[in-house]
Amino acid sequence: MDASVQEELTKLEERFLSDLEAQPVHIDSVLTTLRYLKQSPHAKLADDWSQTALNKLVEMGDRAALVKLLSLLATWRSDVRAFGDTCKTALKKASQDRVWNACVDSVAFGEVAPQESLRRLEFLDNCKPGSLVLDKTWGFGVVKRIDDFYKRMIVDFTNKPSHALSLANAGENLVFVPVAHILAVRYRDPDAFARKISDDPAAVVRLALASFGAVTVTRLADLLDEHGIVPQAQWKRFWDAARKALKNDPLIEIPSKRSEPIIVREQELAFDRNWFTALRAERDIPAIMHSIAEMEAAGDAVVLDDFAREALSDRLAFALKGAYNVDAALYARLALTVQRLELATPPAAEMSQHLIDDNRFITAAEGMPVRDSTLMVSFLLKHEPEAPARLLAALPEMNYNLVAATTEVLKDDPAHLPALQARYHDLLSAPTVPPTLLVWVLRNQTETADWHLPPLYTLMSQAVAIIEDENLSGEMLRMKHNLLGLFEQAKWFETAFASLEPLQREALFARIYGNTTMGDAATQRMIVGRMVRIDPSLAGHKHSVGTSHAQAEPAQRWTSWRSLRERQELFRQLVEVEIPKNSADIAHARSYGDLSENFEYQAAKQQQTILLSRRDEWDLEIKQMHGTDFANATPDVVGMGVEVTFARADGSTQTYSILGEWDSDEALGILPNRSRLAKALEGHRVGEQVTIPGVHDDEVVTIQTIRPLGEAVRRWLDTPAVTGGAAPA
Repeated sequence: MDASVQEELTKLEERFLSDLEAQPVHIDSVLTTLRYLKQSPHAKLADDWSQTALNKLVEMGDRAALVKLLSLLATWRSDVRAFGDTCKTALKKASQDRVWNACVDSVAFGEVAPQESLRRLEFLDNCKPGSLVLDKTWGFGVVKRIDDFYKRMIVDFTNKPSHALSLANAGENLVFVPVAHILAVRYRDPDAFARKISDDPAAVVRLALASFGAVTVTRLADLLDEHGIVPQAQWKRFWDAARKALKNDPLIEIPSKRSEPIIVREQELAFDRNWFTALRAERDIPAIMHSIAEMEAAGDAVVLDDFAREALSDRLAFALKGAYNVDAALYARLALTVQRLELATPPAAEMSQHLIDDNRFITAAEGMPVRDSTLMVSFLLKHEPEAPARLLAALPEMNYNLVAATTEVLKDDPAHLPALQARYHDLLSAPTVPPTLLVWVLRNQTETADWHLPPLYTLMSQAVAIIEDENLSGEMLRMKHNLLGLFEQAKWFETAFASLEPLQREALFARIYGNTTMGDAATQRMIVGRMVRIDPSLAGHKHSVGTSHAQAEPAQRWTSWRSLRERQELFRQLVEVEIPKNSADIAHARSYGDLSENFEYQAAKQQQTILLSRRDEWDLEIKQMHGTDFANATPDVVGMGVEVTFARADGSTQTYSILGEWDSDEALGILPNRSRLAKALEGHRVGEQVTIPGVHDDEVVTIQTIRPLGEAVRRWLDTPAVTGGAAPA
């Protein structure tokens, strides 16, 4: 070894040993020396010297320095179990303190990565009575004491006082709450914090964002509700006040999209020459869009001189080129930005022509809210002579938002209204109508009264045909649900049905009564009930529409316990999840302003009417319904709780199990007792012939057997139903 190198190592060793002998130990210098050696040609010395340091720190009982040293060594070792044992042995030798040793035993050395075990140990060692902690399950809490004998920690959680956690659980799951955290601020002075919520909600939001980090508005609402700061029922009033105040805060930016987090800046943006120079150097399209959105949000504070306009035009041209044949929705948003900023370049005519070519505006609208779709339609009409004809020709291919936007813009222009009316007439008079247009017309009957469209009865019949179609998907399936939602909406349906001629009412009644595609049994009864209330004479048509053997409705209504619990869970989700979410949607849509032209607001309000109607219907249904396991059913005649097999004229047989009103499973052949087929079979015995509804016409079948329910159906009854996050439409 070169003499100079040897001399350097000798000096390094002297300093290293001196650092170890210091009081207190210069642990940071010790670790720096070890890192240097590990990266040098003398890496073997790092292992030897680290062992020296380990022995010295154990001897001195310097627990904090020992944890730091082991944390460094953990990055050099891959043998989790062996190094874990080394850590555990060294740490227990360093101190005879019972709490310390209980903590060392509880941090899973040798089972998890040593860095994680040391993190847990450091947390537990710093955890003292009075420490403020947070648990993902129990929330905010205050440490009361640590029990070394039972190796547990007693914590006063807000929702679970004096809760005992094992030290292993505490080390793994608890985190400290910083002194400036919103939960700590509330804990220290709950009365002052409560006044702040009422008097200065914006300050509470700032504190929450500083505590929880960048979160979306929806997530912020959930967090404040979860920790009992702002309950969900009070969120709207709180957020409206906070949002109003935060609009004037240059350090806070609330995005228009609920999926994007609230932005918290360290300093106010300055839209000066340097900012526009930096923008011109930006090559990431989303970053360009975000920067321009920030600039627009600043409003009159930004003065666009020639330099600024050149920078904006340059970057928007760059972004438009990137989106040219890749992302039609992005291209459209960029084009609208150019128009909104009143930039001369890129030329509006070129951008509108690109969107018109190959009907790219249709694809663009799929990623747009209605408001932006309306702006795009207006942009096309302003700059592209072909736009009116191209838009009208493409109506059947558009999604609903674009249909609504196109129709609203064209109908307000006397020059385009006649062509729009003629196009609607032709499309709605065809054998197959576009569901999107039908939804718009049925929602806007007053505005289309003089458009010379097919009669309302024809339109409602077309709506039923779409609802009956089981093969729809995507946007068409969404329109099917929207049409069914109109039929569920009391005000709309009763007004429409009352305006029909008596024979038209009778025909529509015959189409809907017993139609299993018209929602669930409760929805069918609701719609039928409304028709009968408007035209009581229809009550006499129930039996003629059904089967000749239809029985009188039972005094009590029955379903399986499985289906009753499923409906109760769906009702809970409706009341606790869907209706509050809809209220939040309404509040968010209202923030767009101008409610008369706010399609998001109108759609959310319509959905609210449907949800509240469904809530009332389901509440009544659940109160009326009785649960049963069908144990007392007898196989003498066809009825609830039996399995029936019948033979058709061609010799084929079919087996069904008839259960309660809300029970249905096509794969197992389970029929609800109020279905048309079950009603036709009800009360008949083996050997009797029965007329049942067929695919195309009624058919006569012969009952072969009536048996108790089979094992597969019994297992179905005993298996809890799996409910989704949303109620059925």
